[in-house]
Amino acid sequence: MSKNLHKTRNANIGVYGAVPAGTVSGDVLPLGSGGLIGWALTDRVTQAELDDFSNNSVIPSQGLKDGEASLELIGVATSVKLEVSAAVTLWATVYVTPGGAYTPTAMGNTQVGFALAAATAAGQTIPVGLK
Repeated sequence: MSKNLHKTRNANIGVYGAVPAGTVSGDVLPLGSGGLIGWALTDRVTQAELDDFSNNSVIPSQGLKDGEASLELIGVATSVKLEVSAAVTLWATVYVTPGGAYTPTAMGNTQVGFALAAATAAGQTIPVGLK
């Protein structure tokens, strides 16, 4: 069995991540510029909500940081952990080169999915939602 499986379901996988200001539960959002679509399962958490949580008056969605929401990724049922050959931004399209390296560079390469986390340098392993 593969050791790089990150998440899988029979439907779409859920993740958390940065979303635009004003995002509320039920919003359908383009994520990045490669065609990835997310459906907001929670409202976007704000710093004010996190501050209120410190005062025990409001409980934001568990584990979310300022500017994040829980999302269902439409059309992404599986994610795997892949080592990338260059820095990759969150939600960026990830491609495979003819030589088998994973990269954010489109030219001459084949799309495999979308970065579900950022990589700041080559050689880092990140979860990639398969297209």
